[in-house]
Amino acid sequence: MKRHHITASLLMLACALGCYATTTLPVFRSTLKDYLQLTEAQYGLLMSIALIPGAVGSLIAGWMTRRQKNNDLAWFPIAGLALTYLALYFTRTFVPLLIGLACCGALWQGMSVIAQSALVTLFPDSRRRVLTLTMVVISCFSAAFSNIAEILVSSPRIPFPIAFHVPQVIISILLSATLLALALIAKRKHYAPIGPSSKLDSESIDTKPSLPMYLCLAAMILHATADNLLMLWLPRVWENEDLGTLKPGHILALYSLAYVISRSILAILPENTLQRTFLVLPGAAGCVLMVAALTIGGRATAYCYLAGALLWACEYPAFLAILAKLNPKWFGMFLSFVIIGAGVLTTAASTAIGATIQSFNINLKSLLMVCPFAFASVSAIGLILCSTTLRTKQ
Repeated sequence: MKRHHITASLLMLACALGCYATTTLPVFRSTLKDYLQLTEAQYGLLMSIALIPGAVGSLIAGWMTRRQKNNDLAWFPIAGLALTYLALYFTRTFVPLLIGLACCGALWQGMSVIAQSALVTLFPDSRRRVLTLTMVVISCFSAAFSNIAEILVSSPRIPFPIAFHVPQVIISILLSATLLALALIAKRKHYAPIGPSSKLDSESIDTKPSLPMYLCLAAMILHATADNLLMLWLPRVWENEDLGTLKPGHILALYSLAYVISRSILAILPENTLQRTFLVLPGAAGCVLMVAALTIGGRATAYCYLAGALLWACEYPAFLAILAKLNPKWFGMFLSFVIIGAGVLTTAASTAIGATIQSFNINLKSLLMVCPFAFASVSAIGLILCSTTLRTKQ
């Protein structure tokens, strides 16, 4: 195996391990709320606190990717994540946990920007494939993490502090091992540097962002915000629904599995196959499914959510690949803008949802209706890109 393939694998692994905290937090749902004695507003803030610091971390990382050409960029956030997960083990109250999750979000999102920028550089002819494969790896780990968290929180034999904190130490150890492996590979001769390459520079005809790039940015922010809100709050909906043998953690794991299946197929397809379809269809169909899910309720909420995941899992990497193709030199910075926009919107919306429930006792499913219409807006943006930008590029 070539060294840049090993490097890419380690970067994907680090991204997957780093998502543990944000992936499992909703799985612990009311048990975590009772453990920390939180109000609804505090719970909503805790669920989304990693997003705004994550936006700041991604912005710094995006700025660094435009100016640095060495392979040391990923080392700091990986080391920081290892230390942060170790520190989370010792948190037992709301404020320290809030701070720890904020640090975790900043470091993980920063590392994600650096890693994806590196992958675009290492594999310039297979951008959509390598970016999609990264998301597949993250989804695989997310599915495993959600299942493990559900097993731990549902077991009467395991005290909640152990179920919540011990996996954080394990993640810290695994991240440290990944960092060590990257350091060993970096010492090898002929190591492929992570940074702007001459090939990417030559492809970048435009030196400044263009309108199509801003359209991609808007679409990805809307997608990520809707996706985040559903993941954060649907477990609370499912607590009051008849799901049979399914549990919220199992559904989130199946959701991640749906992403794995959908994006694995996308990664196998040739680079430009069904490009327009993946920009337009998933959001529109996903909107219909989620409106039905939140209207009908019961098991339909879970089934339609999973069916929608199979569809809209394809749209984010499709927009991401278009963004990388339009101007690779701005890819890292614009990816950080996506994280910033989605982080701010998700935090504001999640906190508002919690405060609205607490103050006005409005039904949670009614508040979540904003999510499917966000997916529909993504499809509208995709349609604009298909009728203008992609037609002129091809």
